[in-house]
Amino acid sequence: MACVLEIKVFPQAGRTTLSIEPSGRIIAHLKSPPVDGKANKELIKLLAKMLSISPMDLTIVFGLTSRIKRVKITGPLTSEQVMSKLGFAVQTTFIQ
Repeated sequence: MACVLEIKVFPQAGRTTLSIEPSGRIIAHLKSPPVDGKANKELIKLLAKMLSISPMDLTIVFGLTSRIKRVKITGPLTSEQVMSKLGFAVQTTFIQ
């Protein structure tokens, strides 16, 4: 089952974190700068670790050079499992 997360990214942050706004948008603060795809690679690595899946199961399908990104997750995880593994109860910007 494939699903897509919309994530707003803030590169060059003091630390790497993933959180959710009251509006439901997922926010990623990344240490890496937005140079040569470093922030994108860090985002994929962070999501893969949190979801316990291979980075190969994650693809940025929109926003390679933008702060708003859509990341496609392939594999057996349902949308509920994805949100649970990320530690979120509700996610309003989830695209299926």
